[in-house]
Amino acid sequence: MVRTFSKSYGLLSLRVGYLVAHEPVLAPLRTILPFYRVSAVAQEAALAALGAHERVLRQCAETAEERDRLHRILLDQGWEAPASQGNFLWLPMTSGVERFTQFCADHGVVVCGKPGEGIRVTVAEPEANQAFAELAGKYREASR
Repeated sequence: MVRTFSKSYGLLSLRVGYLVAHEPVLAPLRTILPFYRVSAVAQEAALAALGAHERVLRQCAETAEERDRLHRILLDQGWEAPASQGNFLWLPMTSGVERFTQFCADHGVVVCGKPGEGIRVTVAEPEANQAFAELAGKYREASR
């Protein structure tokens, strides 16, 4: 099992995580360990994060609830959006990705567009998600 502290624990820039495995899996990895050192600050942050387990669980539950709320809104607007188990939603789009990405940016909302494939929308605080939902609705209406 490999676990990062990036999303759930909010330690993106510290690049810290852990691996739990049987010895036959670990043995070949031990030769490269010196190249993956973790700073003392990152270690302290990871330990503090592990000590905040209840808070992390609460944050994950809140994110999941908000993700599902945003997903329902987008489906109601007519978007095709597969269900997600992560902290983001995917809007498949074969065309118009650049236009929609720019439309969002022009209104102060950043999304990650992949031309010819779709838009990745990170689930954030309710106000930001609502702002995106309103823009998505306006864009969809204007595109009809």
